[in-house]
Amino acid sequence: MITEPGSQNIVAPLLQPLGIQTSDSVITEESRDYAPDFILARFADSAGTIAPRLSGYKADKGVVSMVGTSAISFKDTAGFHTVPLLVSKNNQAPGGGGAT
Repeated sequence: MITEPGSQNIVAPLLQPLGIQTSDSVITEESRDYAPDFILARFADSAGTIAPRLSGYKADKGVVSMVGTSAISFKDTAGFHTVPLLVSKNNQAPGGGGAT
């Protein structure tokens, strides 16, 4: 899960009961070819637990491109278990990014 910068006030009441916190800062990656807020997120090691096909994307070094994303943090709470789906090069999640 990722959020758009500036949407934290809107999504926070929905996410907090699930143990998910959003960040106000935009994820950036250093690149000689792309703008700093253009992210090429890779599949997390745990992505295959969500769906076996995602293990193949991880093995093939698949990426998901995103522009202007904010990181999230999470903890298991209220009977939900989080599984990271995507992470950025600097291991911030879009690591957050996860499924609940």
